[in-house]
Amino acid sequence: MMLENESVLAAVVAGDGVRILDSLSDVNASALLACVADDPACWDDLALLWPRNRFDPENAEFFEGLPVRPAELDAACEALKESSAWFAIDLIGRRLLTGGNHVHVRLLRESRSRDETECETIVMPPWWDLHRQAAPSLLLKRRVPPEIPDPHREVLWGPPLTQYIASRIVSLVRAGESWIARDRGGDPCGDYDLTVLIHRDWLMTPNPLLGGVIPRDLLHVGKDWIADLADGQRFRIFENESPVPVSPELSTYARAPMGRHEVILYFDGCRETIDAGWRWLMQDPDRIEEHDVERQLASAMDDFLADWLGESSEDGLSPAEVIQCDRLRVPLVEGGDHMSDCDCPICEMLASGMLGPGFIHFDGHQLELDDEFAFSLCATREEWELQQGEWAEMDARIEAKSSRGADQDKAGDDDFAPVWTTTLVANEGIPGDSSGHLQLAFLVSDLVGSLKVNHASQADVDALNAAFRDYRKSVARNGDEAAAEFKQTLQQLSEQHAYLVSRCADLQSRIDERLRASNADDLGASF
Repeated sequence: MMLENESVLAAVVAGDGVRILDSLSDVNASALLACVADDPACWDDLALLWPRNRFDPENAEFFEGLPVRPAELDAACEALKESSAWFAIDLIGRRLLTGGNHVHVRLLRESRSRDETECETIVMPPWWDLHRQAAPSLLLKRRVPPEIPDPHREVLWGPPLTQYIASRIVSLVRAGESWIARDRGGDPCGDYDLTVLIHRDWLMTPNPLLGGVIPRDLLHVGKDWIADLADGQRFRIFENESPVPVSPELSTYARAPMGRHEVILYFDGCRETIDAGWRWLMQDPDRIEEHDVERQLASAMDDFLADWLGESSEDGLSPAEVIQCDRLRVPLVEGGDHMSDCDCPICEMLASGMLGPGFIHFDGHQLELDDEFAFSLCATREEWELQQGEWAEMDARIEAKSSRGADQDKAGDDDFAPVWTTTLVANEGIPGDSSGHLQLAFLVSDLVGSLKVNHASQADVDALNAAFRDYRKSVARNGDEAAAEFKQTLQQLSEQHAYLVSRCADLQSRIDERLRASNADDLGASF
């Protein structure tokens, strides 16, 4: 393990020569090491990435301020050999070498191999190699530059996509397929099975414009890597700073792979565009006989897709803006209009800012609804099949538990059953939740869920949320009175709904426990 305040020697191998950085402080060494995460390919890239990785006030303000000297590769290897702590960044071969007493480097998604205090966790692009405790002479054995897949956005998001969809729609209709269906509202729409067929075939068919690669493979090259880079900038937001986007001048920026959010939006964009194609044809079914119908249809879908990308969603961001955040590798920050009509007390606390900054995250659940590997977020079929098996087991457990829970709610509380249906923080606190309000919010949410499942009146739900809201806001000023009113509301609910008796009683006791702890703290502070 590297000794505290021990300086670090670093070497950078680039296309325009080798550079040695002498006597780096531990914070500057860590910042330089972190620059690897964004896939630099030349010395200028490191300078562009330095602002993103200056997390410590003691970091050099400018990359140009670091001690740098040119060297031959042989001389650099000798310098590393004589250094007690070192690392080398090979920008040509895309590899990172560490050696000497430099701290153990662990990849973000890698299992821990030793005590976390001895590790420095880093993010690396999928095509980089990591050599821990390497011999400096390994630098002399050049690694052939890895082939980095181009995401080909001009194909996946461009005219080749709409031309393919147009061709398939026209061929299916002309072949006599029954292509008009009805949506849930009874309105005519394109047949869902045909939509899935066109989408699946587009993703899974080798494409000559992609060098024979299937489009799906390009979606999964580095989606998790990009997501990790965006998440890494959340720290700045918690410190009341602005996240630092990656510079579009980065030499590897244009060909960087899609991030997780872009992959999810690509699924939505494909489905919406296929649906738009069906609607266009429904406006005048006789168009199918025109000789240039494919061109007309593709053009109409081009216009639709462009409009869809620029249209704001309920989160206030358009798909194009979300994708741009992905490409700049910054997190999506919640704007504050979080489900204003939601009855969940946790959502209300999020909207009020009580839980700190909120982030928007797309889980991509819609990609799994068709139970098809083609659309899944899993990169490999083996991973998908394993996931399917795990979900089947989970569904069986949930169904069994749900049956027991339904019987309990209808028949009253079972003396031997758990008090709370939720397993999250029912009996344990949450780190950072010093007031205990978030833990109580999960329990109040449990009560709200039971009221809704049993078709209780909205007035009961509103009364419960209002009592908890008043308790949170006024407990610091008049704790005893606010607690008494909250407990009274719980008592009234338990009298009206037998299935809530034990949970309301437990929540009342938790409120009393917090009051006693608060009063004890106040008494101690007076001495």
